[in-house]
Amino acid sequence: MTKKAQLEVISLYQLAREKQVAPQIAPYRHPYHSASSVAIIGGGSYPKPGEISLAHNGVLFLDEMAEFTKKTLDMLRQPIETGKVTISRAHSTVTYPASFLLIGAMNPSPCGYLGSNSYYCTCSPKQIQSYKNRVSGPVYDRIDILLYLLPGNIEQQKKKYEKSSEIRSRVARVRELLI
Repeated sequence: MTKKAQLEVISLYQLAREKQVAPQIAPYRHPYHSASSVAIIGGGSYPKPGEISLAHNGVLFLDEMAEFTKKTLDMLRQPIETGKVTISRAHSTVTYPASFLLIGAMNPSPCGYLGSNSYYCTCSPKQIQSYKNRVSGPVYDRIDILLYLLPGNIEQQKKKYEKSSEIRSRVARVRELLI
């Protein structure tokens, strides 16, 4: 991160009274799906930054995205578009930066087995559609890449095993070519 970006992130963490591990590295936030809207968006009686502001200049990862409340997910729409979040309370209104890369992951169905070759999905079509509808159309519209993955076979993956040192040397060679 640039020095300016580092200072922005450090300031947000100080306002939130959160400890930042490495100020020179872009933040990575991964709130649990039971986190409240205030924890994600920010707020409180004396508004402080939430997860989206703490992910400023970094990544916000929402695992089990469909398990977050619809209200919370819909509240992400404005910050995704504008790169900032405004929190209004009776005594004050504050605006915090919230320019982040949103990554969301969710199962294909409530049970998680839709499309599996080794497990049977017990969900009805109505349950599956209801589960998918937890993420609203306007939120989907703000996501640039949607990727549907099929379950992998662990035995096949073991055969394709590659050592980290081999990958590291290959990445180093590519970096040398780019410089």
